[in-house]
Amino acid sequence: MKSLAVVLLVAATLCVERASSLSCYRCENVKFHQNCTQHRCSDMDQYCVSLYSESPGKDTFISKWCSAVCPTVYTEIKGAKTGFKSACCKTDYCNSGGPSSVKTSYALMATAALASFFCILRTGF
Repeated sequence: MKSLAVVLLVAATLCVERASSLSCYRCENVKFHQNCTQHRCSDMDQYCVSLYSESPGKDTFISKWCSAVCPTVYTEIKGAKTGFKSACCKTDYCNSGGPSSVKTSYALMATAALASFFCILRTGF
């Protein structure tokens, strides 16, 4: 009976796939995602992080890295269109996208709502 347990334990050990580390994009203060490189994270890292910084009259800068924790950052200075925004995810290369501003998202939603409203008025529904 002991030999059967040992054989099953060895078989289970050989069949279990080892968990691999997370892979993320990594860069520091770049203008475009294309300037980021692929990076294998350490075994302790659980998140891919992206940080976007916007300043009036300046370009948006992107930083990306691996992290054991998800740093939540959202800072906006009213009226100056200046701020920082972080985003975290937990799958390989999930931090591949470029910056997306909250202001842009609201503008896009408002535009879509207005377009729908005018379409409804024009067609008479």
